[in-house]
Amino acid sequence: MFNYPMALATDEPVEVVADVLADVLGVPRGGVLVVGALEARVRTLDHPITFEVYSEILGRPADMSVEFYVENKTGDDAWREAELRLATVAAELAVRLDAEACLTFENDRVVMRRTGGGLVLFSWFPQWSEPAVRGALRGPVSVTDEAGRP
Repeated sequence: MFNYPMALATDEPVEVVADVLADVLGVPRGGVLVVGALEARVRTLDHPITFEVYSEILGRPADMSVEFYVENKTGDDAWREAELRLATVAAELAVRLDAEACLTFENDRVVMRRTGGGLVLFSWFPQWSEPAVRGALRGPVSVTDEAGRP
């Protein structure tokens, strides 16, 4: 299973973020939200080391994280669908919350940032070039060829 953690800075409480995440995914609110091969959950950053890691990735104090998991041991179609959904859900969540956000792959490579109201997509993540994903993105969007190292 691949982990795509997203650090968030938002004024919204965890419960509101969880509600918005469930709404964006189109599922009832619960602890772990599952759609096909994609799982998501909102987590508080209640340990000092976790807070520090996510704040460093975000570039400012982080309030919480959203952990996305993509099951890579499913068929290729399910895996592909989960990564496409991950891209649109993470971007839509950040926009709806009007949050500063940084989505990473395994806390190692940046996939997307939202800062100053605009999305910055990292081109190494091929799902950003998919027409269905690009068509679902709202607000100012730019693409960078940076390596995506936090």
